Amino acid sequence: KSDLRVVAWGIGIDGRIGDGTYRDSYRPRCTLVKGSVLQISAGDFHSLALRKDGSVVAWGSNAHGQLGDASFNYSAVPRDVIGLDCSIVQVAGGGAHSLALSREGCVFSWGANTSGQVGQTIFEDEDEDEDEDE
Repeated sequence: KSDLRVVAWGIGIDGRIGDGTYRDSYRPRCTLVKGSVLQISAGDFHSLALRKDGSVVAWGSNAHGQLGDASFNYSAVPRDVIGLDCSIVQVAGGGAHSLALSREGCVFSWGANTSGQVGQTIFEDEDEDEDEDE
């Protein structure tokens, strides 16, 4: 196949596998990421996928807003990260936060900020994307 697909396995609680279920899987299962994927990154309980078109999706635990969908709802299916209005070239999942790097060199961060890990001076969870260059 020409599409690059994402597979995952392990504990399925919080939707961590991204296959639409909350079940554990001891064998690789295809996630429901649509489109070709260039990169994946996993946090403690969530995952991110960078698609070929420069967009980003996330799934799993969202207790700290780390899925970037302006909610705190967990998701067993990949959801679009909102607020990334430019082409993304790299993603990284932290413990309970997420980061994205744009083609222009801007770093976006969202999720848990209890130790300043999303680059904000107010130490609280962020439920919206934040551009660190602002």
